[in-house]
Amino acid sequence: MSRLSSPPFSGADGFWVLGTGTDVGKTAVSSALVRGLRELDLPCGYFKPVATGAVDRMGTLVGEDPETVVSAAGLEDAPSDLTGLLFKLPASPHLAAAQEGRSIGEAEERLALEKLWVLLGRYRPVLLEGAGGVAVPLGDGTFISHWVARWGMPAVLVSPSGLGALSHLWTALFFLRSLGVPVPLVILNRFDQSSLIHRDNRDWVRRNCGVEVMTVPDCPDGPVLLGREQLLTFAEVMGFGLSC
Repeated sequence: MSRLSSPPFSGADGFWVLGTGTDVGKTAVSSALVRGLRELDLPCGYFKPVATGAVDRMGTLVGEDPETVVSAAGLEDAPSDLTGLLFKLPASPHLAAAQEGRSIGEAEERLALEKLWVLLGRYRPVLLEGAGGVAVPLGDGTFISHWVARWGMPAVLVSPSGLGALSHLWTALFFLRSLGVPVPLVILNRFDQSSLIHRDNRDWVRRNCGVEVMTVPDCPDGPVLLGREQLLTFAEVMGFGLSC
């Protein structure tokens, strides 16, 4: 496991968007946040430290999540410039790396950090999208959350809104906090205001988890869109200091 002498970044540099599991909507939420914050004149960038499931685009392998965010948020960067480590197999990073005879260790972490430093020369803050859930393994004994803790930025946690969400959400929060990761905000994705379970989950998290809660409705026919007030609240909670 890598040992950084001190966290190289702070909340002023960026924040992580992590999920309670796979396919909870991290990329859709990330796209909406990057696009929305940029519309408020905050020069927000995007970075995917570890991506699996690379796709071939005219002979070049790219990560689907960075490609999606570039398109949805109107970024001018090439997806490859917004990706740290890229693997072909759509699987947990430790397995995807092993299938290519590779591993993810200290040297790979530093490669990802170097690419992030370049982006911070153009953007601040940078949104860092995690891979899978908060405890997705990068190697033996190392999870993506170890990188989160070592890099020094806070995390936003994306969760489904429905039945079963509370247990996964509480477990993810407990794990992140055990590593010293600040989690000021939870986003309940695909939220249905008409659902008793969704409304109760939102209220329970507000009462019991010590975090701000934002809800995002399901958008099956288009991109996730965040309102101005939501974006201003997000910026305030994360300490970005936008004015109305």
